[in-house]
Amino acid sequence: MLLRVLLISFISVFANENYKLEFVQIIWRHGDRSPVYTYPNNPDNSYWKQGLGQLTQLGMEQHYELGEYFRDRYQEFTSSHYFHQQIYIYSSNEDRLIESAVSDVAGWFPPSDWQVFEKGLSWQPIPINVTAVTEAALQVDWKHCKKWMQINETVTSSPQYLAKSMKQNQ
Repeated sequence: MLLRVLLISFISVFANENYKLEFVQIIWRHGDRSPVYTYPNNPDNSYWKQGLGQLTQLGMEQHYELGEYFRDRYQEFTSSHYFHQQIYIYSSNEDRLIESAVSDVAGWFPPSDWQVFEKGLSWQPIPINVTAVTEAALQVDWKHCKKWMQINETVTSSPQYLAKSMKQNQ
């Protein structure tokens, strides 16, 4: 709840200021998937061709479209070509999560020009770094980032933030 308030306040406080976004970190969940489990002897289990808990074709399509959205939304941060120095993608070690990431980058970085290696194939291999992602791995120790500390202090002491915080806690 506090994070949501902080982000909303940050956006509203600085939306009209002359600040420049310099870094983008995106966290997303997997796309549409089959059920992880069903009741015993479910006659519909054969409906899920890839098995239970797997990404569906719809999930792949959702992430491909999400990748297209990211390409448009963050075009000032990344080239239209994939370069490993610009983007780092990691996933926890579940098929549906890896497939979501692969589908996402397929939409974000379709090959063009010198990146095409097979005529007619609108896909290129982009590494997905697989790791055991835990909640702790996603937490950032912000106190070592002076810029973040300055921005956090500015945001949390602003009248807009204080007013929204008080309203939220009523």
